[in-house]
Order: sequence, then C-alpha cells, then structure tokens
Amino acid sequence: MKWLNASPQFHRWHHANQREAYDKNFAGQLPFLDMLFGTYNPTGDKVPDKYGVDDPIPSTYFGQIGYPLRRRKLPNRAGAEHRSLTAGPTVRIHPDPLSGRRTPNHGKAFRVESAKPCGMNETSLYAPVKRFLESLDFVVKGEIDGCDVVALREGEPPVVVICELKLQFNLELVLQGVDRAAACDEVWLAARMSARGKGRESDARFRNLCRRLGFGLLGVTATDRVEVLLSPIALAPRKNARRRSRLVDEHQRRRGDPVVGGGSRNPIMTAYRQSALACAAAMVDGPRRPRDLKAVTPMAPKILQHNVYGWFARVDRGLYDLTDAGRASLVRWPQASHDESRHAILNAPAI
Repeated sequence: MKWLNASPQFHRWHHANQREAYDKNFAGQLPFLDMLFGTYNPTGDKVPDKYGVDDPIPSTYFGQIGYPLRRRKLPNRAGAEHRSLTAGPTVRIHPDPLSGRRTPNHGKAFRVESAKPCGMNETSLYAPVKRFLESLDFVVKGEIDGCDVVALREGEPPVVVICELKLQFNLELVLQGVDRAAACDEVWLAARMSARGKGRESDARFRNLCRRLGFGLLGVTATDRVEVLLSPIALAPRKNARRRSRLVDEHQRRRGDPVVGGGSRNPIMTAYRQSALACAAAMVDGPRRPRDLKAVTPMAPKILQHNVYGWFARVDRGLYDLTDAGRASLVRWPQASHDESRHAILNAPAI
C-alpha cells in the first residue's frame, strides 16, 4: 500500500529542505507517480534534518494568507533570490552538482514565469499554426470537441492531427496532449518561443518527456514563424474510436472555419449551431413546418423539436415560429438567404 498512499516517511521528505530531497517526492498522496517519473526518494528510515523553505514566513494567520500576494522584484544577478511576478515564495538558485543546472534549494517544482503579455492570448497562435499545417496538405479548423486545432488529411481513413495551443510550454499543455492522444493519429503542442531562449522548449527533460509520449513540438516566434522543435513519434496509444469518429464527423460537417482555435469564452460555432441558424434564417418570414426546412438541412425536424437554444416555439401542431432569442441570434450571426443556405449547408446526420 505504500505505493498507493503516502506514508508519514514519504510525506516528511515531500516537505524536506536539504540536498537529497531536491526534485524528489512531488506527489502529495500517490507515491507511484514519483516512481513512474523517476523522482521517488527511497530514504529508508532516515529522517530529514530540515523542512520548509529558506524564507522567513509570517507567523500570523492572515500574514501567511497574504504572503503569496505581495509583489517582489526580480534581480538579474546569478545566485540571487528569484521571485514570481505574482510574489510567490523566494527560492535561492544553486548549481546542481550532477547536471550543472540551477535547481531550487528545496524539492518542489518552481517555475518563474512572466505575466501574460498585454493583449496576447492563445488565439494569437492559431493563424501561424494553421498556415503551417495547411502547408502540409491538411484541412485545418479550430475548436472542435474541446481541441484547439483539428487538422485532417484526405485518406481512408483520414489522417487526424490535434494541436493544442498555449502561450508557454508547461505541464498543463502536456496533460492536454495526453487527453487528446486517443482520438487522433498525431498530437502537436504549440507555444510561443521564449524571448531569451530559456523557456521549457530549451529544457532537455521537457523535450524527452514529449518524445517518450510521442508528441510533436511547434515553437512560434515573435514574428509568427513556426519552427518544428520535435517531430512526433509514431507510437500506438490506445485509440478512442468513438471520439475520433465524432471529431471527423464534426470537422467534415462544419461549414468553413468559423472559430479561431485557442479561445474558450465565446459560444463555439458547431455544425449543429450552423444548421440551427440556417433553420432560423428560413423562418424569418413566418412560421414553417419541419418538412419545409428539410431542403435546408435534414436535421430540421430534430432541431425544431429539441429546441436546444430556445430559438423556436411551436405555435400549432407541426408548425414552428421564431422566438425573440432566435431573432437575436440572427443579429449576432447574420445568415445567407434561404436559397443560398440551401446549397451551402452540408447535409449532416442527426447528433
């Protein structure tokens, strides 16, 4: 059970502040994670001599609550005290005698990151990454089934590539890639290159982790040039056929590329929403029956009956009209005329 539940001995070294505890025993409750990633510290019965961090911590309750929120300066001299821009705890940096790297003087992961550049977010990566994948003969669309970028290349079955976007290479980006791996043939992780070349993209450990997972790495420069930092290795992760099929179906049914990848605050223009908007556009002049809208999309009967968005109201048996919400949706997402939409909308099976 000691591999599944943290023992008191394991937890002591989790909080220890001495050389043999550096970068060890990260897991708070599940020691087997450290064994899996090679960070487990088999200390036997030895007890740490020192705990915590080197900084003086406020003794009062509210002082400790407010301590991480204080702003600190970041000196640039070697061996100086480096602090987070959001004022995390101080960490003195010392050279690692084995690797020569500078590592924190206690065993917890610590990453000094700058704040997000003003006006910059993940969506700024979408256009350069899309151009790169299109140069490889992929058809690229954003925000499909929770994936920032989904690219398909013709074939039977089609080649499916998922790319996740972040402003910096970090663990969250890798975890997203792990979650997407079962639904595609290749996973690419894309992020901004650090200005001074000291980001995770330059860390051999990070690149080796992605290599073992079979992920590709794309670095986007300040001029929006895309560099291949690591090519994906064709591993054979367990596939999720249902999710893969859902991705391909949504990609093929979605009309155009209406959503920029990397965003999450606005409603996503799915193929279902596009079909619902086409039905709403055809009902502007008055109530319609579901069979009258089948020329626009075969999904019309189910769209009207389920009324997912609250855009339709039944005014009589088998007769539907637009609600105020439906008319407002047409103002927010203007649609082509009924005759044009009849030819433009992809015929799609019900979801």
